[in-house]
Amino acid sequence: MEITESDRRFLLNMFVSLAKSPSTSSADSLAKPTSEGQIRLLERLASLLFSWGLTPVLHENGYLTLYLPPCEGKEKTVAIGFLAHVDTAPDCSGEGVVPRIVRNYRGGTVRLENGAILSPVDFPDLLRFKGGDLITSSGDTLLGADDKAGVAILLGLIRKTVFEKTEHGPLYFMFTTDEEVGRGMENPPLDSFSPKYAFTFDGGTLGEAEYECFHAVSVTFRITGKVIHLGQAKGKLTNAVDVAASLIAALPPAEKPETTEDREGYYCPISASGEVGHAVLTVLLRDFDEKKIEERIAFLHDLAASTEKKYPGSRIEMRTEYQYRNMKSMIPSFLIDFLVKTMEETGIEPRIESVRGGTDGARLSEMGIPCPNLFTGGHNFHSGLEWLALPAFYKAFELGAALVRKADSLQN
Repeated sequence: MEITESDRRFLLNMFVSLAKSPSTSSADSLAKPTSEGQIRLLERLASLLFSWGLTPVLHENGYLTLYLPPCEGKEKTVAIGFLAHVDTAPDCSGEGVVPRIVRNYRGGTVRLENGAILSPVDFPDLLRFKGGDLITSSGDTLLGADDKAGVAILLGLIRKTVFEKTEHGPLYFMFTTDEEVGRGMENPPLDSFSPKYAFTFDGGTLGEAEYECFHAVSVTFRITGKVIHLGQAKGKLTNAVDVAASLIAALPPAEKPETTEDREGYYCPISASGEVGHAVLTVLLRDFDEKKIEERIAFLHDLAASTEKKYPGSRIEMRTEYQYRNMKSMIPSFLIDFLVKTMEETGIEPRIESVRGGTDGARLSEMGIPCPNLFTGGHNFHSGLEWLALPAFYKAFELGAALVRKADSLQN
């Protein structure tokens, strides 16, 4: 399936339209999905697929799935799936997004409408796309390429497969919600999405493919202090806020997100609240090595015990929650070989990288569906400096089409 000018127009117009639809997820909501914007966007996608004569399933808990049965003679082809998330990160506003197309980028700085600057000095990947078109936001909002570029790619694949009557094996598609707040894979409808292997389109620069990610753990400390009138506090008061501050101060300063890179793990105090009598502190743990994650948990257990002794009268309860695990051990090597070969045959130089984070694919891999993560052409996610390289965006679509075409060569 060669990419056509019609494909490019559809992908561009669809992405711009999706970017304008607010769908920020919320870490504070207990609902699933966590925002009305995501629900409206899923309903819009379902309506579009219905208009194409298809039968998507819109699930109440925030998933939209579609199954395309195999063509005659392709019944034994390995079933593959694709997924992307419709939500954007709450780190930066997703309201009033105004995508701006930069035609024929010349290699210099790009000034955004709010005065911010994209410079190849700070973002050298810009120079990879000299002569190509880019999309930015005004700078006051994020753009939403994470992951509406992925959503547009999936829609483009569905459209091309259906309307060009491409021969294919069993194909599954899933649009998820709340990925940005760590809830994208809460009870996914695996009865409606059950491929042998899957691929997320939720990565960044051209050629990026990821099949290794962090082990991720969230640790919550619930701290109880000892309250008394402040005027009579000497020798009697134990301030829960002080205890929380002491825990934070004891975290290794060289092992924070802002002081680590590549394969280095970290501790990150992500939230703290409370008063004299009670306080709550949440610390995120990240590492590629499971043994090191266990060592980090043990360190915090010891820290909690020593801090209780340091503050007589305090009580510290520690709760540990595994958020996702490194997917590397769950993805067979032949799947990566297949992916790399397909990329090379599509004219893409693979850039195999480790994710300093996680994806819906990591959780899906834990559930028994190996799922590497693929590029979309987006950069500077979660910020007003986000941009999308259209040459890479189109190339990601070509890769998806090639994966559909070459699924016959996968092991069943």
